[in-house]
Amino acid sequence: MASDSPSDPSSAAGPLAEYFRVAEMLLATGDVEGAARALEQAGAEIIDLESPAPKRRLAQLMALLGDHRLAAGGPPAALESFRAALSLSEAAAAGADDPDAARERAFLRYRIGTAELAMGRKDAALAQFQRGCAEVAALSAADPESARLKRDLSASRSMLGDALAELGRDEAALGEYGAALGLARDVDGAENAQPAAQAYMATLHRRLGGLFEKLGRPEEAVLATQTQAGILESFRRVGAATPEMLRELIDGYQRLARLSPQEARGPLAAALEAAQSLPPPGDPGLVAELRRRMEQKGAD
Repeated sequence: MASDSPSDPSSAAGPLAEYFRVAEMLLATGDVEGAARALEQAGAEIIDLESPAPKRRLAQLMALLGDHRLAAGGPPAALESFRAALSLSEAAAAGADDPDAARERAFLRYRIGTAELAMGRKDAALAQFQRGCAEVAALSAADPESARLKRDLSASRSMLGDALAELGRDEAALGEYGAALGLARDVDGAENAQPAAQAYMATLHRRLGGLFEKLGRPEEAVLATQTQAGILESFRRVGAATPEMLRELIDGYQRLARLSPQEARGPLAAALEAAQSLPPPGDPGLVAELRRRMEQKGAD
C-alpha cells in the first residue's frame, strides 16, 4: 500500500507546519472534524507555494482523514477527502517522474473506489480500481525486479478482485485472485516466509476457496481452503493467530465440512479446537454449535 507517513518535516515551516502537527494530533485522538479544519487551513497556506513537498504531505494527511471518515461510516465525506488528496498529489507531481508519488496516487484510486462502492456507485468504483491497477502494473513493468512493486501489483489485483466479486462478476474476480496469488508467489522465497506474507497468502486462498465453492467447483474449493487452513494453523500452533485469523480458520474448516459432508467430522473437530482457542470471552455459542454438529455427524 502507499505510505501514509508524512514527508520530511523540513518541507513545511511556520503556520503550515503547525497545522500539519495539529491535524496529525487530532487524527490520532479521533477528532476527525477538528483535523479536517486544520487541514483546510493548511490548504489555504499552500496555494501559492511552488515546493511540491508540502502539497504531498497535505495529500497524505487528507488520505488519512478520508480513512478515518470512511471507518466512521461517512463515505461521501471520505470520498471528498480522497479526491482532494489525489488532486494535491497530482499538483505536487507537476510532471515529475517520481515512482513513490505515482504509487501513492495509484493506491489513492483504490480508496476512492472503496468509498464509491460504499455509496453504491458500482461502475465508478470499478473504473477507479481498474485505473489504479493499471497504474501499478505500469510501475512494476518499468522496474520488474522490484519485490515491493510485485507485492503492490499483487495487492492491486486482489483489490480489483474484491471489487469484481462485490459486483457479482465472479469469474473475473477469480482471475484477479489467481493473478494476485501468482505475483505473490513470485516474490523472493525468504520474503514469502514472513508472517505478513503468509497471512496475505491465506487471505487469497480464502477468497479463492469461497469463489470456487460459489461457482460449483468443489475440488478446487477444497484445495484452496486446505491451503488457507494449513497456513492459519501454523500461526495458531505457535500462539500467533489473531482473533480474526482464528475466525477465518474456523470458517475455512466449516467450508471443508460443507464440501465433504461424508468426511465432515474431522474438519468440524478442527473448527472446534480453533474456536476453543479464541481469547476471552471466547464464543460459547459457536463452541456449542460445533459440538452439536459433531455429535450429529457421530450419530450419522
